[in-house]
Amino acid sequence: MKVKSLQEKLQTRLMSFRNSLNRKNDSEGSQSAEILRETINYMPPSYRCTRSVLLCGSAYGDVSYQGAYLLDTQGALDWVKKHSTSVWSLRQEQQQAREYIPIWFGNSVTDDDHIALLDIQMRSVLMPYLLDFYTNGWLSIYCFQCSKGYGSVTRTQFDANKNGPYSYWNEEWRCLEGHIVHQKKNEIRYFKPRD
Repeated sequence: MKVKSLQEKLQTRLMSFRNSLNRKNDSEGSQSAEILRETINYMPPSYRCTRSVLLCGSAYGDVSYQGAYLLDTQGALDWVKKHSTSVWSLRQEQQQAREYIPIWFGNSVTDDDHIALLDIQMRSVLMPYLLDFYTNGWLSIYCFQCSKGYGSVTRTQFDANKNGPYSYWNEEWRCLEGHIVHQKKNEIRYFKPRD
């Protein structure tokens, strides 16, 4: 399927969604009309999707991910389909990317061993779910130091510390040979409800 026809399919799908939104909000009239006048800002990639896409790694300038994190597009296809209809973003381009990802994954060239790159909007949709993809077995991690791909890694947390309303800890993921493929300092601030 050509990219232009995919863009047309995305545009048709978005207009269908907006029309249903318009029918639900007829009482709000002008607000619905404003939503329908919005333009399609998202420009999908001009290249085809392949069996694996690079979710994160040094190719994107990621500092905390030292390996290449490859997402199996066919394994994650049902998840991205459900996600595209159950999650909404107020960022128009991000939402349009969310709705386009199942189309792009669904038309992937499964016999192509090349790795496709995600655009910035697709990454912003998928990156928060990296751990879910790993847990479901759809993520493989390539370690550059030992030149091997792994379906599982050793995850450790250490240096946990609590200081007032803040909690800090370090997290490392290591390949089975012991090389660090992810390293991050985490911080959470807890808010105590007032009595």
